[in-house]
Amino acid sequence: MIGLLRILKEIYRYYNQTAADYFAGYEQHNSGEEFYTSDYDLLEYNSHQYGFEINHTDIFTEFHISSFGLKSVNLKYNHFERDSGLKSNIITGGLNFVMD
Repeated sequence: MIGLLRILKEIYRYYNQTAADYFAGYEQHNSGEEFYTSDYDLLEYNSHQYGFEINHTDIFTEFHISSFGLKSVNLKYNHFERDSGLKSNIITGGLNFVMD
């Protein structure tokens, strides 16, 4: 059997975050402040994430590991961008098995 190749889903996510009230840059805090942070992940920013997922089903129906048969293979790709300059590409893959 040849199997079925399909795009399961396309992904887009927009995120807007306001800065934490107690954020200030490195070495810009007073030592008398009760709460403070310089963690730039708590700064105001906007981000975009987009990607897709592909799944191929029943491609190796005769391939077995012990009593498990390979049912499907999937691949996911995501691109993430933040207006602070942070960018990343994320690729993940997976195998699904069925018990004989």
